[in-house]
Amino acid sequence: MKKAFRRKKLFIYILVKCLLLINIGCGIDVFLMIDSPVNVSNKPEFGNTEYKNDYFEFYTNETGDTTFIGTSVYYKIYDSTSTLSTEVGSLTSIANDVENNYNAPYKLIDEDKYNYKQLLADGISSATLIPYTGKNRKVYIRLSDYLGMEEYSAQIRVDDLPLNGEKTIPLRDIATKSSFNFTGTSEYNKIPASDDVDTKFSSTSQSNDVWYVAMFAVAVGKDTNYTPVYSNILYLGAVTIDKSMIN
Repeated sequence: MKKAFRRKKLFIYILVKCLLLINIGCGIDVFLMIDSPVNVSNKPEFGNTEYKNDYFEFYTNETGDTTFIGTSVYYKIYDSTSTLSTEVGSLTSIANDVENNYNAPYKLIDEDKYNYKQLLADGISSATLIPYTGKNRKVYIRLSDYLGMEEYSAQIRVDDLPLNGEKTIPLRDIATKSSFNFTGTSEYNKIPASDDVDTKFSSTSQSNDVWYVAMFAVAVGKDTNYTPVYSNILYLGAVTIDKSMIN
């Protein structure tokens, strides 16, 4: 009996060792945790009458992990403040839910959910808007021009310098790669349309010449299979873009 028992224990031990070796050889799922941006130093809100405050400013949160790629910014254009508030409220609620906020970035960008689009920039072709450097940096974004004043012109700066070495203009993630100067004077200054992939239009539009843009930031990494991994999302605020105030 004792010999049979020892043989059974030895068989179980060998079986466990084999399973461990199989798992190590084949690889097991590793869940990466990417730290999200956390510090918003200027959060604009639509309806603000002081255009000088209509810019987004936040800090990246770069942990030094080799899985970190950079920081992306996602946006959506609305023609209704109530629709914007409802969707932003839902997304921030998910982001604040400790047990479920891992879903927040996927709901943000999923075409069947909230369908936010990645903010692009003139002259930037990297996978993220703000590539990883290992150093936390201040990001300044003003989406549109204001009455032709250079100090209030559309641009993206990082640590007070142009993102790509020269004045960097934020662009929409649509086929025409248009700007956020919604004047309609050219395709580059294209007015948002209801069938644009980056818009959410309601049936009760408040104005044909006023739009609202909400934005979120998210840190991006990659897993062992080079699949994108996202952090929790950070709400950056929302601005009003009034056609009559651009130039």
